[in-house]
Amino acid sequence: MLQSLIIVGIIYIAALVFFTMSARTKEKSSKGFLMAGANIGAVLGFFTFAATLFSTFTLQGMPDFFRNHGVGAWIFLAISDAVMVFGIISIGYAFEKRPPGMSTMAWRAS
Repeated sequence: MLQSLIIVGIIYIAALVFFTMSARTKEKSSKGFLMAGANIGAVLGFFTFAATLFSTFTLQGMPDFFRNHGVGAWIFLAISDAVMVFGIISIGYAFEKRPPGMSTMAWRAS
């Protein structure tokens, strides 16, 4: 059992090293790495942002919030999450409608 676990662990680490080295040769700029070359799309960007925000709040914020305010605070959580989701969607649509090639700062100034 231990031997098969060690073999699986070695294969996993080898796969991680392989994929890291192959990805390293493709993308050299920080923008390409951090923002996926700025071609992620509005839907995938929204889901990525929402998953990051909700997982952080679920693990850190929600237990303390319910400890302080009780289980009835679910109503506040539902309303605030709905407002946040619609806000993120509206911001995403606004960024999608900006003219191609225009920077964010120039778009805001106009």
